[in-house]
Amino acid sequence: MAKSNRSQSVKKASAPLRRRPDPSQHPQTEPPPKRDRPCFRSAVLNGEIEYGGFTRWKHVGKPLAPEILPGLLLANYWSVTRQQPWSIPWHRNQGIELMYVESGSETLNLPSQTLTVHAGEMAVTRPWQLHKVGGETIGINRCHFLVIDVQAKAPEEEWAWPEWVILSAEDKADLARCLRRDARVTFSANSDIPRLFNSIAKISKTQSVKDSLSQLAIVTNELLRQLLVEVRSQGRARRKPATPEQGDAREIVQEFLNGLPARLGEEWTLDRMARKCGLGMTRFVHHCKIITNLTPMQFLNRQRILAAAEVLLQAPKRSITDIALESGFASSQYFATVFRQYFNCSPRTYRGRGAKQPEEQE
Repeated sequence: MAKSNRSQSVKKASAPLRRRPDPSQHPQTEPPPKRDRPCFRSAVLNGEIEYGGFTRWKHVGKPLAPEILPGLLLANYWSVTRQQPWSIPWHRNQGIELMYVESGSETLNLPSQTLTVHAGEMAVTRPWQLHKVGGETIGINRCHFLVIDVQAKAPEEEWAWPEWVILSAEDKADLARCLRRDARVTFSANSDIPRLFNSIAKISKTQSVKDSLSQLAIVTNELLRQLLVEVRSQGRARRKPATPEQGDAREIVQEFLNGLPARLGEEWTLDRMARKCGLGMTRFVHHCKIITNLTPMQFLNRQRILAAAEVLLQAPKRSITDIALESGFASSQYFATVFRQYFNCSPRTYRGRGAKQPEEQE
């Protein structure tokens, strides 16, 4: 018996020590989710956001086998119509990451600065750049992401593009040189870039990995070419609209939306909102979607619900029906239905709790 114990103790002593992995050197952009903790994965699996994409890692999405476009680490998108109580934590990627904001806006945190990436802008983070997507929450937006391994982890290292990247040797060298030397993180996006990112989103939703291989490679190559066009140019921090008329229209819609919380009790219709801006309904909806990633009526209902929730807490003796009507809802029943969609409880229960639910905290 003593001999057996000694052999076991020797065996334990000789076992190698496990080292905790360095997260900054791991290609995964998000740690495995903890139980009961809101995160990107849980939001996708619970249907709280619209999502699609391809992945090389243990993310949700269509997995890419090692032999399929090696070096393409991630190609996905999300569309968020309700503020989410999570963010993508601090990380470094194994390659360059392109984040294009199609509508709404999103926060990109770097150690030295916090940027707001607006609709029509693209953020590019290099392999050595520590960054975080979102603040305490993820906002209402539609974003696209692309990560490509370039075999480099420091600014002085040479980049090696995957073999399926068919840009000319001169273009690949120029793109690497521009991104290594240019300190800018955000770039304007020309009209081809949203089309290309949406092509990847459509492929991920409608085709298998095997069937989408060629199209995915072609679209990704064209995205890199368009990125080169942008970084070669004298880029602006924010993309200006193609024409003054478009700029004027968007500014008018933005101003109207900014003032809407003070006029929630009015009887708004889509036609009336568009006429207030001097626009047709189609153009008004288009600009509203770009600014907020919501339709005008979705945006109006969200503002009404948030305002009503505040009154519920500040005036506990006021009737729920009065608050509903004052906020612009036609009846307390409809108000309760919409309220439950946002806060997962009735107005009366919410008032009793005395605090906002996390998903709608501002």
